[in-house]
Amino acid sequence: MKKAILASIFILALLLYISCDKDDDPTPDPEPQEVEITSFSPTSGTVGTEVTINGKNFSSAKEENNVTFGSFKAPVVEASPIKLVVQVPTNAVTGKITITVGSSSATSATNFEVLETAEPVSITGFAPKNGDFETIVTIDGSNFSETLAENIVKFGEIQAEVTGATTSKLNVKVPNGANTTLISVTVGENTAETQEYFKLPIWRKLDDFPGTARRSAFSSVVDGIAYVGMGIGDGNLYDIRSYDYITNTWQEVAPYPGEGNIAPAEFVVDGTTYVLDGLLGGEGLWSNEFRSYDVETNEWTDLQDFPGLVRYRATSFTYQERGYVVGGLTDTNTSLADVWEYNNNDGTWIEKQSYPQPDGIYDATSFVIDGQAYMGTGGLGTGSESSSHFYKFDGTNWTAIANLPQSAYSRSGAVGFAINGKGYVGLGRNHENYLYLQDFYEYDPVANSWTRLDDFPSHGRSSATAFVLDGKAYVGLGDAGGDLDEQQDIYLFDPANIAPE
Repeated sequence: MKKAILASIFILALLLYISCDKDDDPTPDPEPQEVEITSFSPTSGTVGTEVTINGKNFSSAKEENNVTFGSFKAPVVEASPIKLVVQVPTNAVTGKITITVGSSSATSATNFEVLETAEPVSITGFAPKNGDFETIVTIDGSNFSETLAENIVKFGEIQAEVTGATTSKLNVKVPNGANTTLISVTVGENTAETQEYFKLPIWRKLDDFPGTARRSAFSSVVDGIAYVGMGIGDGNLYDIRSYDYITNTWQEVAPYPGEGNIAPAEFVVDGTTYVLDGLLGGEGLWSNEFRSYDVETNEWTDLQDFPGLVRYRATSFTYQERGYVVGGLTDTNTSLADVWEYNNNDGTWIEKQSYPQPDGIYDATSFVIDGQAYMGTGGLGTGSESSSHFYKFDGTNWTAIANLPQSAYSRSGAVGFAINGKGYVGLGRNHENYLYLQDFYEYDPVANSWTRLDDFPSHGRSSATAFVLDGKAYVGLGDAGGDLDEQQDIYLFDPANIAPE
């Protein structure tokens, strides 16, 4: 009996051993997945061009993908099971692309065309160095294309028309809308840029003002439309015209009430124009009447009279939603230095700290930069002298800043305006030498310094008019003195054409 039991145990153990031995047999390796290339792009390029290859069964590990262009191995930039990004290797020639992952390989059905690397474009010079729209500029250099369309020439961001081309010379036309800028030439993937700026004029003649020639006129800007009028020319004037810079058109609007208004003070607050009377209708007619003009209704409204002395040739500006009137000449030809602030919310005037010129100031100019008011130049006292001093104003206090350059004449009747964080002052009359001036200056408030710009391109003059629309100033009218008298011309001033130093 014991022998039978032992035999049974032996047989059972043997069966268990055989069963375990079968379970320990290794599982056969799976069949390898075949690499496949379905497409690639671009289909041509120079050495170094990145090529995207689409397909199947690539490795996510970049180093496990062996990619060759012919017999030359390509660097793998990106890798996933369905896409590789590679660079065309050095010395590659036109041919098929092969990818090997492990023991599996695939070759593209079509060739990748290896293009010759273009020689770099260079610019050695250009002429002329300045000009206006449509000016033909000749660019000298190397490796331009003889095919016009293959040379992409830009003045800044604006593409120019290429009118002639050889491998070493291009003739191009300055495009409309260009500003002072560097010129670039692109041929294929190669670009070169000039070291010097091509300069366009900062001044450009526009159509004359359609009304009577005049000086000491009024101007304001509301909602992108300028309003110009009044002053003196063929008599004392009260007509007003609006100017739309987009359509370049003038249109008559409601005239100023009364018998004409010479050298009034004006400012704009909350979209409303306010005008303080100057000299009315002729010698000896004075008024301290104060009015507002609504551009929506095209109507003038009488307001409470100005509480200060009657005056004309005062300086006015808007600062922090308040209107200011400074100085001027009275009916007794007395020069004033008083400063008045107007609050349009309650219609009240407050007298402020006087302008820092004890003998008074008239025909000065002003501008406002980033919420800071500036005022300067002007006639002094009885009129035999003029000033080149400038001050900044914080609503209460006046602080001296840099005067006009020492080489500049003192003056009255100048124009002033601000564009893109810079102030601009020019024209006027020098009292000491009886000169009508053409010079123009730019003020940098950060450096507290003045830089002389190109002169105004027409007659020197005083009591001109200036206004700013869309980052450009419109300057004109005024008194050129002698037989020239009142002017009717208007010029566009574009600071974008001031070349960087």
